Amino acid sequence: MRILVMGTGGVGGYFGGLLAKAREEVYFVARGEHLRALKERGLTVKSVVGDFSLKVKAIAQPQEAGPVDVVLFCVKTYDTESAARQILPNLGNQTVVLTLQNGVDNGEKIGKIVGEEKVMVGAVYIESHISAPGVISQTAGPRKIVFGELHGSITDRARRLFNLFQKAGINCELSEDMKKALWSKFVFICAASGLTGLTRTPMREAIEFPQTREIFLAALKESIAVAEGLGIFLDSDLIDKILAIATTFTKESKASLLRDLENEKRIEIEALNGTIVRLGKELFIPTPVNQVIYACLKLVDERYRAKLNS
Repeated sequence: MRILVMGTGGVGGYFGGLLAKAREEVYFVARGEHLRALKERGLTVKSVVGDFSLKVKAIAQPQEAGPVDVVLFCVKTYDTESAARQILPNLGNQTVVLTLQNGVDNGEKIGKIVGEEKVMVGAVYIESHISAPGVISQTAGPRKIVFGELHGSITDRARRLFNLFQKAGINCELSEDMKKALWSKFVFICAASGLTGLTRTPMREAIEFPQTREIFLAALKESIAVAEGLGIFLDSDLIDKILAIATTFTKESKASLLRDLENEKRIEIEALNGTIVRLGKELFIPTPVNQVIYACLKLVDERYRAKLNS
């Protein structure tokens, strides 16, 4: 298949790399030093399950790839609309655009631009990042994609994509209820990303320290209440499952938001805790812990944005 990786960061670089390794025709959209390294030296993936390097087709603009069968949509959430417009020349009648981003409403945002019928949504469970130009380091997590259609049902195209991923050695699962799947991950990453962003500490340390653990649990409960307010009922033992997952983190495991903070980059605060706060207000559900997280990190984000634009 012809595959476009829109955003060759930790997620796109890792899963796109596996697809390229499986000899699919993959085009990687990147920029700056990362793009130059991909063109000159190829892609290197360092993973807990084995490293590999390979020559890849790296491009600056998605239109250079021409029409494709699948788009792995992996850009930061604040670039969603602009990136969706950029991939329009790549779309044919049967093209599938699979969003693997953080957040819960990217599928709808992309669908308004490319057509909702082209969009599928996924929740990714992986810790992976660009450790050097051309190098993706996957350091923790089950390296799993849970994906499906926006509005339920398992379709033929979903099965074809599932088979494609399995052939490439990608740990994946099809879901008939992607709203539940997205929110099950979302409540976790909002609490974990927000807490580690505030404390500037790795996830395991922030979650295990007694005082900050209470903040983590309170943020989880607020997000679950918002999900229920939307009519999305998550597993009753979700918090226990999340705490069990937290014990598997290495001491160095960091949320992508914290890595972006450390590198003075824009952060996805609007798509994470900002969304919980906004929806909480609309539903008249109190979200005071998420409000504090959002307000503090929003201030930092505005400062970084001003610095980038100066």
